Order: sequence, then C-alpha cells, then structure tokens
Amino acid sequence: MRSPSFVALLALLSAAAGACAGPSFETGDGAGGMAPAGGSGAGGTQGGAGGSGGTGGTIGGGGSVGSAGRGGGAGRDGSAGDAAASGRGGTGTAGTATGGDDLGGEAGAGVAGSSGDCGCAPGQYCRAGHCLDCSDLSQLELGAPEPILDHPDRPLRFPRPGDATDSLFFTLGSDSGGELWYEPSIAKPPGGPLGDATTLGRSGLFYFDDPDNTGFNALFDEKDEGGRRSLRAARFVQGSLTMIEDAPLPLTPGSYDDYSVALASQTGRFYWMSARDGSAALYTGLLGTTQAQPIEVRFGAASCLLAVDAPWVSSNGSLLIVAAPSLAADCQVQDGGATDLYATPLNASTGEPLAPAIPLSGVNVSTGASSETDAAFSSDLCTLYFASDGGSAAGFDYELYRATRR
Repeated sequence: MRSPSFVALLALLSAAAGACAGPSFETGDGAGGMAPAGGSGAGGTQGGAGGSGGTGGTIGGGGSVGSAGRGGGAGRDGSAGDAAASGRGGTGTAGTATGGDDLGGEAGAGVAGSSGDCGCAPGQYCRAGHCLDCSDLSQLELGAPEPILDHPDRPLRFPRPGDATDSLFFTLGSDSGGELWYEPSIAKPPGGPLGDATTLGRSGLFYFDDPDNTGFNALFDEKDEGGRRSLRAARFVQGSLTMIEDAPLPLTPGSYDDYSVALASQTGRFYWMSARDGSAALYTGLLGTTQAQPIEVRFGAASCLLAVDAPWVSSNGSLLIVAAPSLAADCQVQDGGATDLYATPLNASTGEPLAPAIPLSGVNVSTGASSETDAAFSSDLCTLYFASDGGSAAGFDYELYRATRR
C-alpha cells in the first residue's frame, strides 16, 4: 500500500488536471504538484513526504516489500514544514514530517526528504549506507513514486524503457488500440507518435537489444479492422519503426487475441496474453518454436490464483511482474477489483514461477479503487515505471509514474 503522501499527491494531480491543455502533455512538476524525493515542491497543499520503508522482503522467500512512511501535515499561513529524512533501507523506522504549529493551512514551498546518497555508481542504488547492484532482484524495495507524464483527456499506458538512457515508449489511449509514442528523454516530454493518422490501433511496445541479430528489436500488439489483436515485430531505428511484420513463432497470429508481449532476450522466452483457449490467460514460449504454454501465477499462503495481465520479464528471465486484481489473504477480491502490481521469481529455463507472487507494496494503492498496472523496469533495473489511475472518478484516467530502488 502506498504511503499517504503519495495518495495526497494523486489528489493534487487530479485537482491540477484542468490546467493542462493542448498537445504538450502535463509533467509531474506542474502547478500545485508535490516534488519527488530530493526535489523541491512548488506550493502544494501538503508538506513533503517523510519516512523510510519497512523491512524489504526477499523475492525467493515470498516476503513483503516494505511500506513508505507517513507524509507531513501542511504548515499554516504558507509556511511549509521540513520533510523528515527518508529511510535508507529495509529496516528503517518510518519518519513523520511536520508542518507549522497548526494543521490545515496552505503550505508554501517545501523540500522533500532525501533517501541518502552513497555516491553509488551507475547501475547501483543506496541502502543503509551501502551501494547495491540493481541487477540483484532478490529484494525489491521501492521509494515513493513520482509522476512523469500525464495527458489532459486520454489515458497513458505501458511505459517501457527505450533505446537510450532516460528514453521511454508508451501508449497514448486505450490499451487495446491506442497510439505508440516514443519519448527520447523523460526530461523533455512528450516526444512524438510512431505512426500517422492511417496507422491501426497499437499498444504495449516492448523494446530490447538484439545481440543475436533476430532481425527485430521491438514487439507490440496491433488491432486489425475486425477488432482482433495480433502481435507484430519491427525494428526501431533512429526514432522510427521499420520492417513491421507478423511476430515470429510462437507468436504468429491466429483467430484469437494475442497481446501485451514481453521477452527475456537472454533466453529467447516470450510471455504474453492470449485468448486462444477462449479466455485471456498468460502464456510463455520459446522463440522459433510452436510451444505456447499457459502459466499460473499464485499469491499468498492460500495459493490464490491471480487473474494476471500486462506481463513484464527481466532480460535474463529470472523475474516476472504482472498486474492483477487486489486480493485479500483469503483470495477474495478487494478494493473494488482495482489492479495491483505483483512480482514473482522465475525458473529461467522452464519459465515457471518458483514461488508465490508478492505485491509491490511501495507503489500499490490498495484503497480507493486505484489501479496500478503496466510495470516495467529500466534497462539498468534501478527504476520501475508503471501506470496508475489513482482511483480517478472518470475511471481509467491513467498517468505514468516511476519509483527508484532503495
């Protein structure tokens, strides 16, 4: 469950949505927004976020990811309180940021808490004063999410790392047939579309390096004139999709929907959603084979079966992240069926889960019918990107966020 400070942030963004207009998308530092960790706020309605995470769970052992601390109260008469320092690791105690002497006033500019700086090298993150490699996925603890991109009247889905550091692919519009966009730099949004007015509905582009020269480095789904979704392969070169064709075996089109594909490029194993057996389910298969095996992802001591969607897999095939309806310990759907993000370790050879999935508590909001989905790690595995609707009254008003490892 996300920290209250992030819930407040979503409320602030919803209130500020009316200020965003035109083709240039709204970024997270718009008027009235709250700053991400390490930045400065521009005068929102609440003090900076404080607190550290709880104990980080170990993925292989099914532990739970630590939760963030409580946000501070807003200072009165425009005086914002200083944010408490964020914790540094899996065992810190949540801090509490305090505003002025009274609560309820409007806050002035404030400085968000820091998660500590170890002077780590690229590809590492800081925990308890130590630099750890982001490539180690045995523990997943995430800092407070920050918004990176919004649109005034259309949802944004499937943020996926691009071909360069800080670049991003995403889908503008419906997950079942929107527009593919490419953003060369998150710092300079929003980028541009990968197509024109005649392009069929596309979604969920997954980019990967192609050291084995498979002939393609991008996969996405495309809706045909009959409404069926099929998987396509292409080469992404210098900001454009070229050589677009049907995806290879086992992803070649059939008389059913195939969509939301991910590839463990080091093992050649795909994960994707398919309705080939009548209803949507998660499948896996190896590049160039006819294998298409359904995969079950389970959760908790009761081994609850998750109704998964939007898979992402690490390049070495050791970690799978999915979206699924929020479940209680007794397997009952909670929070109105809103989706949460779950992670599970994989056997890279067979593609099967090694343990029950755990929820990514640092980014999930398990109250207010807020859906989190479409998660993907950056190429260095230090940053998680995802989409969230924040429980918006309009429904499915998804915005893009990121959270860094800690």
